[in-house]
Amino acid sequence: MENLITQAAKSLKNGGVISLPTETVYSLSVNACDDMAVERIYKLKGRPQDNPLALLVGSVDAAQQMVIFNKNAEILAEAFFPGAITLVLPRKQNKKISKLVNVGLTTLAVRMPKHKMALDVLNNVDFPVVGTSANPSGLPAATNSDMVHEYFRDMVDIVLDGGNCDIGVASTIVDVSNDVPIILRQGSISAAQLEDKLGCKVAINNPGKP
Repeated sequence: MENLITQAAKSLKNGGVISLPTETVYSLSVNACDDMAVERIYKLKGRPQDNPLALLVGSVDAAQQMVIFNKNAEILAEAFFPGAITLVLPRKQNKKISKLVNVGLTTLAVRMPKHKMALDVLNNVDFPVVGTSANPSGLPAATNSDMVHEYFRDMVDIVLDGGNCDIGVASTIVDVSNDVPIILRQGSISAAQLEDKLGCKVAINNPGKP
């Protein structure tokens, strides 16, 4: 197992595309600082390049190095990290993250997955990692390694097999960059759960599939 983790981390460092198992769905992941690697993600998925990508992190500390946490973010991270939630927050300007990741926005999306294999890889690299669902745009997200292979054949350098995803639905995306939290994509964590933790109403806005 350690050898596979090391290989996956090395592939990311060298510009490779890997697929990580998470509790929600399988990801396509690359070094977020590598323009060419990030562009491969968009091409593999057939994803419009004006649709921002999220980052996967191995710890809350790692997330706080990428984005500026506010009180709402702290509450939600305490309650749901690691887990099936992605937080959208103001990005820190001192990080060399590819502009292709957040398509020029002042915010970044970050998630800490609840899967040991994914966390082992993320904690074995010293750079931010893109994490987007492993599927061609418009098709269901892969929930096991067989689906990843069916979708992408040999176009993904390493596919880590973590079995079937426990949840099988993409994470809830919450924009907490402003005073009123906004759900951009509904997943297994509901608006009611968010409101219970935050003690306030959250808005719901689904412009598409982030």
